[in-house]
Amino acid sequence: MYDIEKDIKCLFDIEELSLVEFGKKVDIEFLTKKMPVEIKLKNFISNIISRDRITMTFTSPDEEILVLEKHNLEGFEDVYNEFIIGLQENDDIKCFIEIEKIVENGWFSIYNWEAFSSYLCEKSLVEILGSFNLLLKNEDFLYFEVLDKDIQWNTKTMIFCSNKETIFKSLVNRQCILKNVKEVSCFYNDFDITLIPDDFIIINDYKNNSLREKFNNIATLLSISYISNQSKLVDNKFNCQITGQRNIEYNYNLSDITTNLELIKIYEWIYSNDNAIDKAIISRNIISLHCKFCDLLSTDGKTFSSIQSNYRIYLKDNVNKFLEAKEVVTKFICDITLQIGSDATKLLNDFKNNIFAIFGFLLTVFIANVSSEQPLDNIFTTDIVNLLFIILYGSIFYFIICLVECLYKYYKNDLAYANLKDSYKDVFTEEDFKNIFESDKKFEKAKISVMHGILILSIVWILCIAVSFYILYKI
Repeated sequence: MYDIEKDIKCLFDIEELSLVEFGKKVDIEFLTKKMPVEIKLKNFISNIISRDRITMTFTSPDEEILVLEKHNLEGFEDVYNEFIIGLQENDDIKCFIEIEKIVENGWFSIYNWEAFSSYLCEKSLVEILGSFNLLLKNEDFLYFEVLDKDIQWNTKTMIFCSNKETIFKSLVNRQCILKNVKEVSCFYNDFDITLIPDDFIIINDYKNNSLREKFNNIATLLSISYISNQSKLVDNKFNCQITGQRNIEYNYNLSDITTNLELIKIYEWIYSNDNAIDKAIISRNIISLHCKFCDLLSTDGKTFSSIQSNYRIYLKDNVNKFLEAKEVVTKFICDITLQIGSDATKLLNDFKNNIFAIFGFLLTVFIANVSSEQPLDNIFTTDIVNLLFIILYGSIFYFIICLVECLYKYYKNDLAYANLKDSYKDVFTEEDFKNIFESDKKFEKAKISVMHGILILSIVWILCIAVSFYILYKI
């Protein structure tokens, strides 16, 4: 551990100093009659965390000023010694040390825990929000490295710890929640707040934590903001509006905001997993009824239980509707798959009917001439051959009609399937949509099978007609 206050007192031989740690700054002021040798002062500056910047300003009674900066110590010894030579014995030198703390890779320094926590405890909720908003902006989590005290406690996204070896990961996805928050609620404020209640929901605490109450109050404030339809934070005044079964509106001074763990639980429930919008709507309906004659901050466990019960009913109704829709879609897919397969079968039946018609005609001619003296010579007479040519031309025309009809039905079934998918794409989730339609595998397989059947039957039909024409030309 590193106690900067003790280090300064020892270095400058003083008993008192003023140390204020706020936000990204540490300001230290004191008077001293003893200036340390340059090597000790340089070591002190070098001991400051490497990611932070330190500036030391010394002012003599004659208003001579010496400024030393950690990032610019070239020629340090000469300048420092020149300043010391100009001092008289027992001169009171004013010393001001400013440390600018930098957030680097999610790490942030706390040099004096008591000063840091005391400063926050004295501030309003708006000021605390502003401080942490600057620190957490664009960060997934923050590791507060407490240098002077052995403590460890954490929220879902921040840890305050003196042990650098402690492994910490954010328990929530901050960016995902912030995205959902923008879709579910509207929070108007003086500055762009990128904070969530999870930043202040304490998971592991320690005894006598002076920030516990402030953190719980902020978590409650943000929970109300993200549960409400609209909320506004201006000049330490907070307004929220909830539109449900009835419309309710509340106005608070920030000093009146107190911890309500049930509201925090409702927020956590809404933004956990999926369906944040549906959960928020149900929560607002129940809260608007339960808070008809009481204050929002008085919300109790019964309200949360009612919200969960209503959501289960909502899910059950949705599941029943989902199953009904799934059954309808599945049946339609089966029917249309069978239908598209029957189109190829119909073309086969048309081909067989055409064959039977031709052979029926030939059989009729044969029977009619079987009793003559030369029956075979009377079968393929010029008139009958010409008639067969007409029949074959009719067969070609019949084939074209049957093929067009088959392809038209194929197109209509394909279009019906596409319209079905388009109608239900917003009903089912992407995963359910894929599972129900099985990524079109069955339908595409049926289409390929049908096209192969149509192609084969068409080739056979055309070959039969071609062979028939050839035989007739040879007669």
